[in-house]
Amino acid sequence: MKGITGYFLVREAGYRESLSVLDPFMGSGIIVIEAGLFALKFPVQYYNKEKLFFTNFDFFKKFGQEKFFKEHDSKIKDIDTEVFGYDGQLRYLKATQKNAKLAGIDKNISLSKCEIEWLDTKFEKNSIDLIVTDPPRISKNRDNKKTLKIYNEFFYQADYILKKKGQLVLLCKEIAPIKDAAIKHKFNIKKEYTLNQGKEIFNVLVFMRG
Repeated sequence: MKGITGYFLVREAGYRESLSVLDPFMGSGIIVIEAGLFALKFPVQYYNKEKLFFTNFDFFKKFGQEKFFKEHDSKIKDIDTEVFGYDGQLRYLKATQKNAKLAGIDKNISLSKCEIEWLDTKFEKNSIDLIVTDPPRISKNRDNKKTLKIYNEFFYQADYILKKKGQLVLLCKEIAPIKDAAIKHKFNIKKEYTLNQGKEIFNVLVFMRG
């Protein structure tokens, strides 16, 4: 997943710093990192300012490079967010920890190794505002029965931890198996549309309780 896609999903969910957001299949952490950057108002290119193309323009040099960056950096917040990233695989936890550190927000988001069936032991009932994630996909190289079981468990857990008016945003390829699991746990699709990432086409599904 590209950063811009993760950012879009976070904004589509209606995330703001006062809300709690969870990605239970965080992978390399794109979604939680984008949520953290947004909440903290932390510039994505904070550590690469000298490489920004517009800094070479004469009008920018006249305006004052130091003045410009100082003004924008003063907006950065150092707060504890309620951004949670979980994954059942240790390699993904380590990858996200590394990426969050490179992004400069590793101390402001909560990351942990956790299988999907244990989410209800991590959160109180109806305590999470938003769930934004890219769940495992149906694939020829994966046990599809296991994937369908994961979908069912995911919506079961979401029903428990998501607030009554909470929202759930998913990025997926196949709609039908996810929709079947959602309906079983009384989640209905509020919005449904496609998203292009390079040459690949994905579906964005926004769920709310029925």
